[in-house]
Amino acid sequence: MLFRSANDKLRASTAYMWKAKFGDDLDQQLADFARAAELNPDNLGILRQQAEFLHGKQQYEEAVKTLRKLLDATPDDTKLRLALAESLSRIGEEGIGEAFEQLEKIIELDPEMTAVYRMRAQLYFGQEKPKDAIADLTRAIQIDRGDIGARLFRADIYLLDRNP
Repeated sequence: MLFRSANDKLRASTAYMWKAKFGDDLDQQLADFARAAELNPDNLGILRQQAEFLHGKQQYEEAVKTLRKLLDATPDDTKLRLALAESLSRIGEEGIGEAFEQLEKIIELDPEMTAVYRMRAQLYFGQEKPKDAIADLTRAIQIDRGDIGARLFRADIYLLDRNP
């Protein structure tokens, strides 16, 4: 495709990105995301959209690959690390260990981020470690007393496990 200006490339990139988001053929959608990134390689937003899209389509391994590329460019982005931990946790036991590592890194970067404690609590609960899950949920509540999600999850654990 021949472009008359850099602006034409940006428009084409945006068009490919939107086409990818709203298409109905996964292979074509992935090709469209790749084309959008090729036309506008400095736009990390395209990779963010692709990672979100892949996660939503339950293509967790591919989402992990995309999120790793993003983290290479922005290693201190806690939201990206949280998304990576979420995708890692969905690929099975092999991803759980690294998901925990990502969560620990987030806590180093932003110890007041309540979402990280809620997510780690979910992983602990999945590993049948209710005491650890409750400790993380309690920490989330200490940071944000209005964190209803953490309060409800903690209450569920207490109800399910009478001896946490």
